[in-house]
Amino acid sequence: MKRITHAILLGVVVGILAWPATVLADKPVITVFTVEELYSAVNDEGNMNVTVHLVAGPYILNDSYPNGGRLVLQPGMDLVGENEYNDLDGDGVWDPLNGERPTPSSDFVVPVTETIIDGMEISLDDQGDLIVVGHDNLVQKLTIKNMPYEGYALIGSSANGYPQVGWKLRVIDCLLENDSSIGLAEMGVDCVNRGSELDGANTKCTFTGNIVRNLPNIESAPDGFRIRNDGSNNAKIHVTLRGNRAYSIPGRTNPPAEGHGLALYGTYFAGGNNNDVRTVSIGNVFSECGVGLVVMGSFPLFTISSGNRVSVTSNNDQIINNYTQGGVIITAAFPIGGDAFDNEAVVKMLGTSFISDDGQPENLNRFGLRQDLVALGAVPYLGFEEPIDNKASLLLRGATSDNGDPSFAIGISDPDNEMKLIGSETAVERANEGVDLIFF
Repeated sequence: MKRITHAILLGVVVGILAWPATVLADKPVITVFTVEELYSAVNDEGNMNVTVHLVAGPYILNDSYPNGGRLVLQPGMDLVGENEYNDLDGDGVWDPLNGERPTPSSDFVVPVTETIIDGMEISLDDQGDLIVVGHDNLVQKLTIKNMPYEGYALIGSSANGYPQVGWKLRVIDCLLENDSSIGLAEMGVDCVNRGSELDGANTKCTFTGNIVRNLPNIESAPDGFRIRNDGSNNAKIHVTLRGNRAYSIPGRTNPPAEGHGLALYGTYFAGGNNNDVRTVSIGNVFSECGVGLVVMGSFPLFTISSGNRVSVTSNNDQIINNYTQGGVIITAAFPIGGDAFDNEAVVKMLGTSFISDDGQPENLNRFGLRQDLVALGAVPYLGFEEPIDNKASLLLRGATSDNGDPSFAIGISDPDNEMKLIGSETAVERANEGVDLIFF
């Protein structure tokens, strides 16, 4: 019955993803053919609540325009190209055009439709996200690639002005990538409440049918999708992901490098208190990353954070073939040189697959050992304050693995922080297929 239920739900999701998504008629449409026309439309403050339609072809951004050549969208502005894709296996996720397993160079976009925004020639002096969104913006059917510097995203919620209600953004059917030899964009998408100006914000973001790949091997670790509060208090983010594919982040290296398909942080390096990230993830594929999914209630750097919460419900996601720290990492707190207490991580994984049906390698750690999931209440950073009173919980139902060596590691030995597995070991193993638990 569980399998039937999950299959029905996935069928509904696939049906939703199949609905026509591009709607241009509800707003005035400005059609552009050149990069000069693109800049003119985007930088005109009178173009609020319009759709900028980019005709297929390349748009090479450069540093002779405002904001160092980056695109800062006006309130209510949509940026829509003409990319078309194929879903060859009917799972609601776009596939390479040749029908083979994705590689870093796979073609996903039907060539005559590809609409490319390339940021490699923007200014090094005015750094920020390549496409800046947040004021009820939609970015759709575009290939967006390359930045000449690290630390920022190809699409990010760093818009000017700080609305008390928070940001609102949608990214649909986009290919986000770096050319493997030159691009340095650190994130595909960064949805963030940053700083005290966003105290009390209620941000909402939706990501559907996107492909994120080929982010660089850098010390700070790239993320396909990074969702976080960072230096704010009492702020919320509600995020929905459907039918996305994040892979080759940062691509296989020797030794294995860090990188995440989806990273969720109740609060990030700058800390903060009483923040919340709530996530629904349906039918996504996270593969060929250092870690497929990272969930942290608090991840402060030399500061204090408390009362933060992150929750995620994963429904029919595939978390496969990840190679540095395995498939999933869950913790309520991971303070680095700071203090973290009373933070929480709540994870529900329903119908999640940790193995592929086409013979892809398994989720591994950097030592080459099988590792599908690690969950623990808190991670103490050596030499600094021990985190206390943090709580993590995990519900596993209908998940699929391969009954190999125990690859689901649950940390229960920390007396100062709590890790709760919903159900007994026997009940969990019966409610899932091929899931073998180990406790530490």
